[in-house]
Amino acid sequence: LVREAETMFMASKRARVLHFRIDEVPVLGGAGKGVRGLKLEAGDEVLGIVQLSRPSDCLRVRNDNDSVLSFGQTKYQVSSRGGRGVKTSSRTNFVEIVQPEIQLVDWSQFGGVGE
Repeated sequence: LVREAETMFMASKRARVLHFRIDEVPVLGGAGKGVRGLKLEAGDEVLGIVQLSRPSDCLRVRNDNDSVLSFGQTKYQVSSRGGRGVKTSSRTNFVEIVQPEIQLVDWSQFGGVGE
């Protein structure tokens, strides 16, 4: 995994969210077909996964009404990988996971590279 994290959120298009521990995911030694994170209903598909390393980290998704919704670690308790997750909305679906903005730093103002 890219960064230190203990849990992750997995979200589906039909507005299901699952919060589970990363250490539940087995590390494959060779070729594999993957592992089940979220049990999907027919016609549903996984939108993506967000790793959570700080208590303030959350999953942010845009729904089909163009609203951005946030799902925090305290409201959605950690559960077992492979479950159906929590149905967060019966009226709208999720369109995309909203990635956090990347903050670029101009190191030259700190006497860094390039001077």
